[in-house]
Amino acid sequence: MGRGHYGHRLLFDDAGFLWISSGERQKFTPAQDLQTNLGKVLRLRDDGSVPEDNPFVHDSERDPLVDDEGICGQIWSLGHRNPLGIAFALAAGLSSRAIVRIEIDGDKAREAACYDLGARIRSVVEGPDGALWVLEDERGDSGGRLLRLTPKD
Repeated sequence: MGRGHYGHRLLFDDAGFLWISSGERQKFTPAQDLQTNLGKVLRLRDDGSVPEDNPFVHDSERDPLVDDEGICGQIWSLGHRNPLGIAFALAAGLSSRAIVRIEIDGDKAREAACYDLGARIRSVVEGPDGALWVLEDERGDSGGRLLRLTPKD
């Protein structure tokens, strides 16, 4: 088996698209290669087909070095080292030690707020009741806690 980051995560969005994140296994260069899924975020329909508006869906027609056998059409973004999470209203920050709220406007995203929690954050998920479930990294002062955050009344 070997070492390296797998970092795979799956998430369906409200439109029914399946998003898949994939680590680059510490191989580095495959994260830029349109013929492999290492170091990428992929977007598929729920039946496994490729959406026509994915950014690289027609690259085999434009680039003679990309063949029809590759996965370029599935790729939404590339060049990722180790995507340990995947989320849409919120992102967990390991190095930022925070939860980051992201606002998306069309095809642009920006940091809307950053909530410093003082510990490396591994994962953040919104529960069905609106509470945030947060998993800290077990490092430094943190014991790797699982937190349930609710808004103030």
